[in-house]
Amino acid sequence: MRDQTYVWQIDLPEGALQDDEMFLLWARGEMILQRKLNVISCRGTAQVRLRLQSDRTLQLFETEMDVHFDEGLEIVDKLVLPDTLELNQEDAVDQIRVDEPIDLNELLRQYVILSLPMQKRDPENEPENCYNASLSPQEAVDPTWAAIRKTVESWEHPGAN
Repeated sequence: MRDQTYVWQIDLPEGALQDDEMFLLWARGEMILQRKLNVISCRGTAQVRLRLQSDRTLQLFETEMDVHFDEGLEIVDKLVLPDTLELNQEDAVDQIRVDEPIDLNELLRQYVILSLPMQKRDPENEPENCYNASLSPQEAVDPTWAAIRKTVESWEHPGAN
C-alpha cells in the first residue's frame, strides 16, 4: 500500500460493534486510507444507528449520529512503549507493525465511543420543561436558598456589602 489510497465502504450490520456504552444497529459511510512514507492516514465519515441506555430513565432507546474521524497510524517494525507507561502493546493504537493488519472496525468503534454524548438522553422521554422552568420570579423562594444566594453574591461582589 506504499503511496497508495484505499477506500473502505463502511456497511456494518447489527452487532458488529459493541461496548458497555452502546450497541451498533448499523453503520454506513466511507473511510479513506492513504499511505505516505511510514504513516497511514485514516479519514472518513460514517452515519451510525445505536442503541443506548438513557442516563435519566435507564430505558434503552435508539438514535442516529454522524461520526467523523481522522487518525494517523505510524508504521513501525517493532512497537516501542516507554517503561513507565501502563499500557500493553494492544493499547498502542497510534503505531502499527508492518506485519499486522489494521483493524478498521476497532478504529471505527473507538470513534463512535468518542462521539457519544456525555449524557445519553432519549429525546422522546425528555421532559418538556426544565425542572425549574415553571418557577416564576413572583413565587416565593425557599429562605435557605435565599441565604445561600446572598452568601454567593457576597463572594462575587465583596465591596457591595
